[in-house]
Amino acid sequence: MRSFGDFDPEKARELVEKYFGPLKRGEEVPKIKAHTPPITSERRATIQDNVQLPRVYMGWLSLRSSNRVMRKQISPQRFLGGGKSSRLYKKLVYEKQIALDVALISSR
Repeated sequence: MRSFGDFDPEKARELVEKYFGPLKRGEEVPKIKAHTPPITSERRATIQDNVQLPRVYMGWLSLRSSNRVMRKQISPQRFLGGGKSSRLYKKLVYEKQIALDVALISSR
């Protein structure tokens, strides 16, 4: 008996060839070369809205994840702000009760 998600690899290969085989390969997509200018001062923005609770977002740039130094930073970042058992979450949400949530957001 097959479960949800099971498929026959040979039948799948036939269908891929049937529907996608005639398509020609497109042009190579050039690598994106993004340059982030250095941040030389603090930036702030205040937005007013009709909400129940105020919200504060704080962010900072760090090294790219492909950098070997960055790989060593990932564990300490998650230790401090990654999940409900992290130190920041425990301190700000549970202990001081000055935040509703703490999250570590990574672009990579």
